[in-house]
Amino acid sequence: DLSGTIPTEIGLCRDLQVLSFQSNNLTGSIPTEIGHLTDLDTTLSLGDNQLIGSIVTEIGMLSDLELLQMNNNQLSGSLPTEIFALSKLTKLSLLGNSLTGSVSTKIGLLKLLTVLALNQNQFNGCIPSEIGILTNIKTLNLRQNQFMGWLPTDIGRMGERLIDLYLEENTISGYIPTEIGLLTRSTLLFLGPMNRFTGPIPSEIGLLTNLKQFVVADNELSGTLPTEFGLLTAQLSMLSIVGNTQLVGSIPDSLCTGTTTIHIDKGFDCNCCVLN
Repeated sequence: DLSGTIPTEIGLCRDLQVLSFQSNNLTGSIPTEIGHLTDLDTTLSLGDNQLIGSIVTEIGMLSDLELLQMNNNQLSGSLPTEIFALSKLTKLSLLGNSLTGSVSTKIGLLKLLTVLALNQNQFNGCIPSEIGILTNIKTLNLRQNQFMGWLPTDIGRMGERLIDLYLEENTISGYIPTEIGLLTRSTLLFLGPMNRFTGPIPSEIGLLTNLKQFVVADNELSGTLPTEFGLLTAQLSMLSIVGNTQLVGSIPDSLCTGTTTIHIDKGFDCNCCVLN
């Protein structure tokens, strides 16, 4: 395993096309000289180390990058706006750091992204509506942050590709947008536990026939459970609606004929559920 700091002399390696220091014991900050590696055309991977400090603005000079991984370090500070100049990125993984601040509306410039992993940080503010411009996204992971405000209706624009959506453990509030029904390729949809969604679960949920796991636990949902849940029998393996004390209704019998594990509170009419 490599240890110690990344030397400033790394900037002299100007012919590098791929740089991966993934899964080592590197410490210290990311040197600004990394911005000299303008021939990097696929990968910069610094994940799973012990790097500290901020993401240097010079990262925006690596205009041909397709994959940028800095996950599971101890990085702090906000996302530099220069990162949104990396228009060829297909994967951006910054999970497991201590990054703060809001996510810029410029996130919509990264139109080729298929994976965006910002989970397990301290990002705050609203999720920008420009997130919906990322129509190539397959995995969007924003869980375990401090995002607040309403989930933008533009989330529905991701319906062509989005498979996995993780929003749990934030403070997102407001109604679940009916546009959620446009995410017809989604298999994993985590809107809980530990958000503040209110109002009913939209009936459009019944359009998501590829869903395998749907979790809205520990929110503030109310109203009657939509009967359209009965349309999700083909793939659904887990349904969790516990911790929504104003939510009532019956679990469709069709969900009890398969292998779906259903977590509910007392008060629901269900013949096959696991009580909280």
